[in-house]
Amino acid sequence: MTDAGGGWRWDVALSFAGAQRDYVEQVAAALKERGLRCFYDADEQIELWGKYLAEELPGIYGEQAAAVVVFISAEYVERDWTQLERRAALDRAVRERRDYVLPARFDDTPVPGLLSGVVTVDLLGQSPRQFPGVVAAKLAALGITGPGPAARADVPARASSGDADSAGHLADLLSERGELDEALQVLLAAADAGRVDRKQLADLLAKQGQPQKAEQLRRFGLNPDGSIACD
Repeated sequence: MTDAGGGWRWDVALSFAGAQRDYVEQVAAALKERGLRCFYDADEQIELWGKYLAEELPGIYGEQAAAVVVFISAEYVERDWTQLERRAALDRAVRERRDYVLPARFDDTPVPGLLSGVVTVDLLGQSPRQFPGVVAAKLAALGITGPGPAARADVPARASSGDADSAGHLADLLSERGELDEALQVLLAAADAGRVDRKQLADLLAKQGQPQKAEQLRRFGLNPDGSIACD
């Protein structure tokens, strides 16, 4: 099911067990802050009220979303509702033969229907503020969304809260698209907040035709205010 504009109703749908709701709720909120259309069940209770979930959920996870993030855990595999969501998503992935199901693991529980060779994200190394940046970067790489102005504008806030990985992912994506000026703005904003990958910033400066500044950064690093040090 698509919206009137010809795109999917949801950029991404989140499939998870109730035991991990606290984590996923933070992820959903952060994705929406980035302007993404994210299906998170607790936000749609009014619309779902009175509907038959056995019919609604396969439509959401198998038709209405452009991608599904599956939060794997022992509880996730055991629950009936998550099994329904997972089957609908995996059926869609088989039909379309693309990166539709995006698995993320809280533990190493085997998931029926998910091939063992599929790459997953280890959530033990991703805070609920960091992981949304990874999701946003993947959606943009798939062509589902783009790194719009709103996503770029909140980089300083995300970086200062410890979400430097999000700035790095966004800068990589912009650089791949040839938007070097925008990528540099993202990294400089993160540098202002005191959190940036110095090598990534130096490499981007060199690619942008500023080799002297790149070498200066490699040799002397950054000042506390995020500017390039002189000595």
